[in-house]
Amino acid sequence: MPRRDAAARITVEGREVQVDAADVRDWRGLEPGAPLDAEDVRAYVTAHPREAAQRALPQRLALLRRLAAGPATRVELRRALRTVGWVGAADLDNRLRELSGSTTRTAPGLRPQVVITAEQVRLAEPFPDLDADGHRALAFARALLVDTPDPMAQRAVAALDGLLPDLARRSVDPTPAPSPARLRLDVARERAEPVEVRYRSVNRNQTHDLRVVPLRYASAGATVKALCAPVDADGERARQDVQLALERVLEVRPLPGVEPSQDARTLQRTRIVLDVDAVLHEIMAERDLFDVAEATAVEVDHDVVRVTGWFPVALAWDVMEQLCAWAGVAQAHEPLWLVRAVAQRLRAGLAVVETAAPFQVVKPQVGAQHGSLAEALHGDDDAPAQAPRKLSPPPQRR
Repeated sequence: MPRRDAAARITVEGREVQVDAADVRDWRGLEPGAPLDAEDVRAYVTAHPREAAQRALPQRLALLRRLAAGPATRVELRRALRTVGWVGAADLDNRLRELSGSTTRTAPGLRPQVVITAEQVRLAEPFPDLDADGHRALAFARALLVDTPDPMAQRAVAALDGLLPDLARRSVDPTPAPSPARLRLDVARERAEPVEVRYRSVNRNQTHDLRVVPLRYASAGATVKALCAPVDADGERARQDVQLALERVLEVRPLPGVEPSQDARTLQRTRIVLDVDAVLHEIMAERDLFDVAEATAVEVDHDVVRVTGWFPVALAWDVMEQLCAWAGVAQAHEPLWLVRAVAQRLRAGLAVVETAAPFQVVKPQVGAQHGSLAEALHGDDDAPAQAPRKLSPPPQRR
């Protein structure tokens, strides 16, 4: 039985070879030091054939490609080597010696390419050979994303930092100075203080002033929105929460002497129960779609996940649009006013396609009460004896 991390021996094409036992265990999903048998090693070699000649060059390239994406552990480097064939017992150490310049087999004049520590291996310098304009363009992209409160944006920043570690330290800072309006809005959000906002509304095609308490930033697609509580001159909540796209906030003015009520300092949320395809659930979790608080996820069927939590009512329009885009792989159960909005929006779209009906803008009626799912789906129409299980349009009447 092979010792931990020892070579696993097997006969390949009439000759005995030594396979990296640690990589066999990793491929099999076994714990380090777990025993291996001949079948494990044979299956590993069969699944990862490699060319007998010139194996070193493909392995060096595989390592460099992985390290170009950022520092890596030895386990991750073995996985990279595995992409070009089974890994021999000494392959990883040999390739690292060649790339670090610590062997006579290193090509003449080749500078050390990697730095090896006990925890990880990294490139000695960034791998992409970009000109100054390329660096400036990527630094600009990083600057646009670094302050965006969105998980995917932060992953993009981390990926750029892995590819080009010096990107954030360049002497030419492409980050535009934050506007005074954005800075004042940031302060008001941190303190939950009321401000007067001059806002350019796309729907109204006009600029107007709003008294609001900014409470939270949330991302919706490529846009970051401020979720705010509208208040009156006394600081009392005036109506339901609203959302303001940050790029359309033109001016922010303080409201001295106005103390917001406790209700105006609290983001309005409503319970949501939603069934989604398992892949969409992963997307929801990665991107924090709908900004669902206290979310729980339970698999209720094969590849179907039920998400339960509380989402901001200010994002009602965005949630409705996303559920319509996911028609067929998502189903809302609560709140019923959202179920109704999704159903009406889908029917309106189908009517335009099938009967050339006039365009109709369907807006969610936040907080509207419906006695049952059937009532929410069909409204004043004759409700069917049994409510449909899916949010599908009614059959065409003849």
